[in-house]
Amino acid sequence: MGRTRALRNVKEVELKDIPKLTKCGLVTAFKCVESVKIENVSKLGEMDGLKEGVEKKRGEEERRIAEKEKRRREIEEAAKRKAVIGSVSDWNQIDKTVGVIVVGNRCCNENYYKVFDLSGFVYLKELTIGSKCFKFVNEVKLIGLSELESVEIGGKCFTKYYSNNWGIFPDPNRHFYLKNCPKLKSLKM
Repeated sequence: MGRTRALRNVKEVELKDIPKLTKCGLVTAFKCVESVKIENVSKLGEMDGLKEGVEKKRGEEERRIAEKEKRRREIEEAAKRKAVIGSVSDWNQIDKTVGVIVVGNRCCNENYYKVFDLSGFVYLKELTIGSKCFKFVNEVKLIGLSELESVEIGGKCFTKYYSNNWGIFPDPNRHFYLKNCPKLKSLKM
């Protein structure tokens, strides 16, 4: 009476210090359990739904730990890979899994190169750009780089000035975006 579907949709279960329990009649209880804490509960800990919940939670935790360890190894390996850029051709062939990018002086100044977007470089830890690079780039995007720690941009990079007889004026149509880089410690320009 009243046992069917009782406690069926419970997500979190904590059972503690019920050592004398010898009879349990919760037939369909705890079918949706996601989190289980069981300590000294006698027969109640033998319920199939709780056993499944405990195993499910343990499996999820093991998968989470394995994925975290895999990600840590990938980041360590990426940090060892370094790309040295001397031309647009080098830039176009760069491996997106590198940890360090170093761009030499006076590189990537071709007028068709308009956007500098590093969002695909998920393991990038360090970016160093020499002087007078990326002259025609209108947009610089350093967005969502979760491993990025250091950015150094040399003089007169991403800069094209228009001049007239009265002075030099910066191009107002240029944009620089730096966001969602939680590990960034150093920004030098």
